[in-house]
Amino acid sequence: MKRNEIRKTERREMEKKVAPRIVLATLLIGTLTWAFGIRQVGAELAQLETVWISDFLGGVSGVETIDVDMDGTMEIVATDGYYGFIHVFNGVTHEEEWKSGSFDSILSLAVGDVDTDGKTEIVFGSMWRYLYVMDAATHGIEWQSGELVTAISSIRISDIDQDATNEIIAGSNDNGIGNDAYIYVFDGVTHVLEWTSPDLHGELELDIGDADGDGVKEIVGATRFGYLYVFNGVSRVQEWRSSNLEGDLHGIAIGDADGDGSNEIAVGGGAGHIYVFDGVTRVVEWISDNQAGWIGWIQGLSVNDIDHDGTREIIAGLMTGEGMPAYGVGYVYVYDGVIHELQAVSDPVDQWIGMRGIGHRWEWSCMRPSITTPS
Repeated sequence: MKRNEIRKTERREMEKKVAPRIVLATLLIGTLTWAFGIRQVGAELAQLETVWISDFLGGVSGVETIDVDMDGTMEIVATDGYYGFIHVFNGVTHEEEWKSGSFDSILSLAVGDVDTDGKTEIVFGSMWRYLYVMDAATHGIEWQSGELVTAISSIRISDIDQDATNEIIAGSNDNGIGNDAYIYVFDGVTHVLEWTSPDLHGELELDIGDADGDGVKEIVGATRFGYLYVFNGVSRVQEWRSSNLEGDLHGIAIGDADGDGSNEIAVGGGAGHIYVFDGVTRVVEWISDNQAGWIGWIQGLSVNDIDHDGTREIIAGLMTGEGMPAYGVGYVYVYDGVIHELQAVSDPVDQWIGMRGIGHRWEWSCMRPSITTPS
């Protein structure tokens, strides 16, 4: 029996046995934060149903789910690109636990233990080209960067250089004409700027992980002009640059999508396609169809086993429409990571939308927190 046929049979048998309720808590669609659950399990194509919608938050620019206040309950942390507020929602009740004062406009967000002290920080970048570190418990600002060249569009927290302390890895916007787009690495404890990449000429979306399985993490950056870059996390040497894929690469995720024991790099583009590269050879393993058949724009991407069948899925947030990027219809697609079969799809969202991403810490199963994608 062929691998695809075996995989389909295994998935159908699993669906007969279990029907997990899965909430994707960090899906971001436009000005609303949505959560989805799988409604039909066992059907040929499952349907994602909405289980919660927040109040209007402004232009939501970043979202994470994590036990931010270390009380044993997961929270949803969301930032507002219009008015510059940070919102924290209880992950079970969805009640708003806290809202910050205004930072004018926040464009990027990451949550984690920045200074390796066992406590959680909220890291965010403002439109006015500053990077902030906030204590998640007291909400005091621990550090503010100097003015950067351009605003920060993507943030990750990870120990990329194997020194036993975390770094803040930040990718910037460009200046509007394709210049001044950099990756910055700051020491998480001292906040000293350790490294600045060459100008990568396009707004950046980042992910961090050991893409090639050599024991060293890589910094992977996708630009709005269609290129994918891989830098060694220790030496900071550029290991690879892709050919031009398609404009507006945004969603990006590193993970073993197909369960072959090695990682892949998945990235979504401005024409609605998902590209999956082998993390070692950098050869393209799969390119998705554009499901809607219109102009499409992948704005969020994650790799995770959301249905607990032992195989990871590729989850993509896609917005489509004739008037891109200002107006469109949004969908969430779930693909089997092995055979790349479309497994589930959300109902369309017919509104102005600006989907900024599907985060790294983002899954509940039966309302119990489960962090399954390490940073």
